[in-house]
Amino acid sequence: MAFFTGAGNWIVIQYGSLESIPDEILEAARLDGANAFQTALRIKLPMIKKYLIYMTILTFAAGLQIFVEPFLISSSVYPNIAQDWSLNQLAFSLSSTGASLRSATGLSQ
Repeated sequence: MAFFTGAGNWIVIQYGSLESIPDEILEAARLDGANAFQTALRIKLPMIKKYLIYMTILTFAAGLQIFVEPFLISSSVYPNIAQDWSLNQLAFSLSSTGASLRSATGLSQ
């Protein structure tokens, strides 16, 4: 579910970044004999690198937020609450301790 939530952002931003590459540069690469793979690797990828870094930062921040918010709430607002009160925390503790990988997988779905 989380993949499909974030996939729209990736599609819109990467489509926009690829559309911003001037046609003259792509035509020059074709005239120089670059195939599709070489054009993608040597022309497009370096030109959209800043957008890829931006999306990596956003993805990292979203992944970190899953664990930071429950940790902050349990440590400062409600200090006597259980360690695994959030579903994400419970799934992480079940999978990292090896207690029940099936249960962790079910919780993360």
